[in-house]
Amino acid sequence: MLPWLALAAAIAQEPIGLPGQGVAGEEGPTQAWVNPALLGHDPDARVAVVVRQPTSAGSLPSSVAITGGARGLVGGLQWDREGGSDRVRIDAGAGVDLGKRFAIGGTLHGRISADQSRVDLDLGASYRPRPWLGIGAATYHLGGPLRPGDAPPEIRVGTALRPFGRALVVGLDYAHVFGVTPRDVGIATVRARPAPGCFLRAEASTDARFGLGVELYFGGIGGGVGAMGQV
Repeated sequence: MLPWLALAAAIAQEPIGLPGQGVAGEEGPTQAWVNPALLGHDPDARVAVVVRQPTSAGSLPSSVAITGGARGLVGGLQWDREGGSDRVRIDAGAGVDLGKRFAIGGTLHGRISADQSRVDLDLGASYRPRPWLGIGAATYHLGGPLRPGDAPPEIRVGTALRPFGRALVVGLDYAHVFGVTPRDVGIATVRARPAPGCFLRAEASTDARFGLGVELYFGGIGGGVGAMGQV
């Protein structure tokens, strides 16, 4: 696959990215943010630019990020603006194929702001016992003390089915979010390819969130747009 550029506008979503990202079946340039182990299954080079604008003031920060890599390695840079203050995040991650369709990975995040810096880690594992079946698990935001606005630690496990190869990926994830108010969330994700170069995304969760997205690629270069909302 040629290196390709994905431009995404994701609204009201954490982490920054597109709707329909499953921990066991995600593909594309943002997979390191979902499960870094998936990088071990996919050695192709890619670059992604992702832009997020919240639907309402104070819901999430406005963000711009760029990430890219190849052969299981990824690096990235993200800028957030929230409440008149700026924050920069530097990402470095890797995924390793251990053989027998099993992979592990990790992504290190360094967050820098005017009043505080923070380093945390995401870890992931992925197993694909069959070409049409994937199983994944990931932990997010492991590290130093939380400050207001930081995402709390989270554990996510899931499975993905590929009944028609890359033409359709259906996933089901379970997430447990720690923090002051712990919660459990179920997430259903779908990524369909109705035509070469065209991908449709959707997701819905038990906390009444939903999302839709579309990606288009021409000659190895393309982009996407997504939106998240809550009932």
